[in-house]
Amino acid sequence: SNVDMSSKDANTDYSILSNKYSNLDIELIHENLIVETWDKNTTEITIVSSLDKDKRPKIIMDDNTLRIKIPRRTNLKFSKQNDSVTIKIPEYLAKNLNKIDIEIVSGKTKVSNINSLITHIDTVSGAVNLNNNEFSQLKINSVSGELVVKDSTIEEIKAGSISGVIDVNGDITKNFELSSVSADLNVRTNTMPSLGGDFESVSGDVKAYIP
Repeated sequence: SNVDMSSKDANTDYSILSNKYSNLDIELIHENLIVETWDKNTTEITIVSSLDKDKRPKIIMDDNTLRIKIPRRTNLKFSKQNDSVTIKIPEYLAKNLNKIDIEIVSGKTKVSNINSLITHIDTVSGAVNLNNNEFSQLKINSVSGELVVKDSTIEEIKAGSISGVIDVNGDITKNFELSSVSADLNVRTNTMPSLGGDFESVSGDVKAYIP
């Protein structure tokens, strides 16, 4: 069901949720996305948008899933680069998420201090920054957006890009598969992946630091 939003001002909507959920399903276009934890027992969602209210992202709660979806849009000429969606998740939920799905076109994505079993992120040109997370399975795809994973513990990671740099730094415990066409690949893991890893770039540089 749709979640009602309150307004802080003409460009800012927010909602406080007490619902429990195990999944995140997020679909955005130009909005920057921030997903992080905080020390309260509720989830706070803040949407800053230069668009009319009927064109802004909508919040939906159903099937144990928090969804943030974009309505059908026909005109984005008034959108601004500082439009954003910020999700603050209580720690007891953030440490036990089952699945995260993020699809974003040009906005930047930043996810911090989250634990998730299955995480899929798809972007076209928006940079992805994942910091201090724990993922069992992480899959990221990009056309030209930079993909950065830092200070995270990951069992399995699969990341692919056409021209966006891929930079992974953390603990990869099982295996990794990184590929690009023209971008550089950098991987540094503090532990030896039990099943090894593969990386390939057609014309980009590849650097790997594995104990």
